[in-house]
Amino acid sequence: MSILGSETKITRNSQLKEVLSQIKDLFRKGLNRQFSGCVLEAYDLYKQATEKLRAILDDKRHPLKGELLKRWTFHLKHFEGYMENLSDQLHGHITQSKMVDQIFIKEDEVGYSYQNLFGRYLTGAVKDILIFEPELSKGCHIKNLINFFEMILKNCANVSCIRLVTNKNGELPTTQLNILNQVCLDMERKNIDFSYRFEDNLKDAKILLSNGYLINTGHGLHIYQPDYAQYSPGLCDFDFRKCFKSMISIWKCRPFADGSYLSIKELEPSTRKKPLTIENISKYNEYKNMTAAAELKKKTAVSELSIKQGSRSKI
Repeated sequence: MSILGSETKITRNSQLKEVLSQIKDLFRKGLNRQFSGCVLEAYDLYKQATEKLRAILDDKRHPLKGELLKRWTFHLKHFEGYMENLSDQLHGHITQSKMVDQIFIKEDEVGYSYQNLFGRYLTGAVKDILIFEPELSKGCHIKNLINFFEMILKNCANVSCIRLVTNKNGELPTTQLNILNQVCLDMERKNIDFSYRFEDNLKDAKILLSNGYLINTGHGLHIYQPDYAQYSPGLCDFDFRKCFKSMISIWKCRPFADGSYLSIKELEPSTRKKPLTIENISKYNEYKNMTAAAELKKKTAVSELSIKQGSRSKI
């Protein structure tokens, strides 16, 4: 489906300019997050930027022509390259993970607050968190999310990035947006970058922590039964909440932010001289490819010269 409307040409051009500006911001933010070690958020930002740009280029009605079309097609190639690079490394970590705990919760059981379940894994070593939560359409879902965030604020003194991926509420999209935007502002006051995006038909719930833990739970964050009395234990302390029957698996792999993801170290903010822009990144990649080609040509010439000299010496 096109992300541009079906209005007049002038309106569509205005929409296109705005969307391209958003794509630039997403990619720039992704690069900065990658350089600061928040590779989980960086990966999802690259993915969002790539999907937006691909949707524009796949729309035959888009007004991109000539050099502008060539430039953004070139950018898409690099967006996909960065995303695939991180995706391969993240996938490599996850496939080598080992299960460290498995928790079985019976129907109506209590004593399973987020702190009791996950507190030992959410520590000061966590800098970056990526949450896939399909259900955020009801008030009880939002309360669970806020309670989980409260535990993060208490436990993770060094967390700087939290990224949420969820489904859009089809019935009350404006209410959902207002709540999530309010969470963004609240987290910003605590020096935490909270961001979110919507993904169509998201089904699998999981939480990735930058210290290498992966949390899988069939109910996502919503393991608690919502029908509790308003003025009874469980209102604030989730240890008193009755739970649904659930199974939670905790997996451990190598930390996601161990420095091995900074494969474009030359452009790190502490060493680069020019501002971090899409154009500078593209120019850098062009320069790197030209340099590699020149180096290969030089090595080939040296090799051919050595062969000729060797042949002459034998004669």
